[in-house]
Formats: sequence, structure tokens, C-alpha cells
Amino acid sequence: MRTLVLHSGGIDSTTVAAMLVSQGDQVILLHIDYGQVTAATEFSAAKRTANALSLAEPLNIRIPEIGNWGKGSLVSDIEEEEFPHRNLLLISIGAIIAIKEGLETIALGIISSATAPFSDCRYPFIDSCTQTLHNLSPTLELMTPLSHLSKQDVVATAVSLQVPLSMTFSCNRNSNRHCWSCTGCQERASSFKALGVDL
Repeated sequence: MRTLVLHSGGIDSTTVAAMLVSQGDQVILLHIDYGQVTAATEFSAAKRTANALSLAEPLNIRIPEIGNWGKGSLVSDIEEEEFPHRNLLLISIGAIIAIKEGLETIALGIISSATAPFSDCRYPFIDSCTQTLHNLSPTLELMTPLSHLSKQDVVATAVSLQVPLSMTFSCNRNSNRHCWSCTGCQERASSFKALGVDL
């Protein structure tokens, strides 16, 4: 199977890529710069992932002006972390690329979808996007292989796949280092500690 993995440089998307490679899929990584403060660091992490998994350099789509119209700590200095409709944007761009490249599947690292804090990470959103993609492009599938897992479960999966987690980046606020106070950093710290993984 030929799969486009939407890659943020974080633990979840890196684990998805490693899972698919271990299954023998042909994987292409796609990083999207939508104006998030972490874009350059994310892309660096995506390139490290590609190198570690023996993949081609990630595609990098740049639409940073979108960040001027979004909200959340990823694109502004407010405390609220949610960027409304972000995953809808990313999936739509992924679909455009996947169709052009003749790929069969788009994969993303949404986790804990039953209890996810953001509405565009929950099952109703995933189900509606899956149906919309099927209506528009019947041969294109949306895959969320981690959607039933907690962050700790994902980290455990990454460890079992020998993913070098130190190459990933999880922060939702800082451009080049973990702040250890945002949701991404706190989940990283707690799951690493629980599993005895070095930060």
C-alpha cells in the first residue's frame, strides 16, 4: 500500500510512519507549514524521521498566511491551544497531494478520539472526513491507526518499534524547544516517565 503520512514531527505521526514501514507500506511524509511557530522545528524532526526510516525527504507544503487567520498558541501568543479546523485543512491538503501522486491512503496520528480534547480529533470528525473523502475520491482511504490509544500506549508502541523518540518534537508553543507546560509537552513528559524513556 502507498500511504501519505501527515507528519508534524511529533510522537504520534512518527509512530504511524514507523508502523506502516514495518508493515511494508511505501510511505511518503508530508509536512504542512500553516504558519505555526513550530514549523521549522517540525520539518527538521520530519526529516530526521525520514532518515531514520530510510524514506525520501518529506514533502513540505508552505501556506504560512493561514496562520494569520487561525487562533491558538500554535500561531499566536494566546494560551488556548486549539487551532479550529486545523485537521480539516491538513486532510484536505493531504488529499490533493495523494490524488496527484496516485496514493491509496492518507494516514494521521490522531489519538484517543473518544475523549480527545479537540473536536477535530474525535470520532464524529474522523467518520465525516472518511465519508467525504470516499464521496469525492472512492479510491482514497483515511487511516487513523492510533485513534483508540492513549499517549502512553503510543509511546509504548514507538518503543517496541525502536523509534528514536529523541528525534521527535511535541511542543505547541515554542519554536525550538519544549516548554514543558503545554498539552503536548505534558503528555510527552508523563508518558516518557511512566515508561522509563529519557526526555
